[in-house]
Amino acid sequence: MHKPTVTIGNEDEEIMQAQKECNLNYALASSLLLMERNDCSIGGTGVGKGGSVVCDLNVLFEEIANLSYAGDPRMDIGGEDPAKVHKLVHSPGQSERFWNLYRYGLEELHSKGLIHVTNGTTSQKTLEYNPCDMSTRSALFSMLPPRLKQFPSSSNGSGELSQLQLARAITDIVKPAARDQSIKGALTAGIVRSVRYAGAKFAKGALRKFPLL
Repeated sequence: MHKPTVTIGNEDEEIMQAQKECNLNYALASSLLLMERNDCSIGGTGVGKGGSVVCDLNVLFEEIANLSYAGDPRMDIGGEDPAKVHKLVHSPGQSERFWNLYRYGLEELHSKGLIHVTNGTTSQKTLEYNPCDMSTRSALFSMLPPRLKQFPSSSNGSGELSQLQLARAITDIVKPAARDQSIKGALTAGIVRSVRYAGAKFAKGALRKFPLL
């Protein structure tokens, strides 16, 4: 949902808006559950009170943006710019756009005491929460989409997905859709043009991974 979308027709506008809000909350909950302590330490001040972690809000936005590319075959083979997720968040104006998309979800979690978001401009905001707190994790898990809740859970008796299981489940959902999208794009654009485009994207991705000395 971080990509621009256009609703065609007004008949189902309310339904589309409700679905969009649900998807935003699904992405927010998933990303908070996937974030590692190390990610937070890199993007912020590290460990806070009671084992909580503090990080730049952009670290969360990168985790959200990365959901779209989990299992994307183009990323696996170097057909995409490996810095694409970083650019999606850190390009001029993008942080503010992410904040506008996820502001209400973050503020609701803040009001419930599950997370704490500091005041200030978007670039100054920090996020603090305890990713290991069971009550926080249970609340976030309850916000996941039904399809993710149907995946086999960990054997710790909680009935919840572990972090690794959640990551794999999301990959299993994204991978077929990304593959089908690539195939449809190739058929629509034509084989020759698609091969040229893929070659250019692969070369760009390879250069990003292995810059010339």
